[in-house]
Amino acid sequence: MSSIKEPHFFAFENQKLNFSGPGATINESSVVDLQHYQNLFDGASEKHIARGEASALYLYIPDAPLRIKQYVPQAKLIAILRHPADRAYASYMQLMRDGREPLESFSK
Repeated sequence: MSSIKEPHFFAFENQKLNFSGPGATINESSVVDLQHYQNLFDGASEKHIARGEASALYLYIPDAPLRIKQYVPQAKLIAILRHPADRAYASYMQLMRDGREPLESFSK
């Protein structure tokens, strides 16, 4: 797997990111340059049968599938979907952990 879990390269290639709000950390954690993205896999060798990363945003960004096909036409994609309520709670807890959640309870 890439050294950054969710590099979002195929979602934001060559873009200048300026997100605000609770998810604004995406500005710093995203990789938008091809060479930087390729460097994330420097530890891989020919003996590794697969390489990958885990950018969930590819499910939502219309240009992502086209970019994946352009750069890695032989790619095999795996999507693991969570129950929406479980996913919402996990996101809430992550925001709480990071001190970025304004609500004091999940039910609100």
